[in-house]
Amino acid sequence: MTLTAPGVAARLARLAEQPDATALISCRSGSTRIITRGELLQGCRITAAALQSAGVRPGHKAVVMTRDAYDLTAVSYALCSLGAVPALIEPRAEVGRCLREIAPDLFIGEPLAHLGRRVLGWGRGHVRMPLVTGRSLPGQRLALGRRLAIHVPDGDGPPWRQEEPAADDLAMIAFTSGSTGRPKGAEYRYATLAGQLDALTTLLAPPAR
Repeated sequence: MTLTAPGVAARLARLAEQPDATALISCRSGSTRIITRGELLQGCRITAAALQSAGVRPGHKAVVMTRDAYDLTAVSYALCSLGAVPALIEPRAEVGRCLREIAPDLFIGEPLAHLGRRVLGWGRGHVRMPLVTGRSLPGQRLALGRRLAIHVPDGDGPPWRQEEPAADDLAMIAFTSGSTGRPKGAEYRYATLAGQLDALTTLLAPPAR
């Protein structure tokens, strides 16, 4: 029997109920961007289409390494919507060993992360699809991968209809920072994420009057 995770995709779709509410505040390079819920949903939809066009398929493991909060959120949600598995690694961790452990199909990140990949050999022999986000480095001449254009749209779009994943499907892999030992890859199933969302909803709910 296939179990269905309660509300992971539905919670994301419910952001459209308040499209003008703030979803994310991104602070980078001395500037601040406020992204609404409608813009975030539309951005995730556009990013998912770009990833699918690039060849991302269900089951692909994709390392996501960017310091931009919006890019990280849009790419991670878009990957999940396609049935792919985002893998998040702390840059100060043993990145090379972490990549050998999970053998990712994709490496998605800003130019500086790709430069580390090329110079230090991260994911060599496994990464078949390098996708570059963010601005190019000053004076950059080296081709680091295919450009994945990610931008904040001007507004919201049509409702995002997405089937709920099975509760025991792998949702993401998040590596520990390594501050207390060697970094370890923790696998999160959709049932786990659903439970965490329930707990956070209760914790962050305004007090009853």
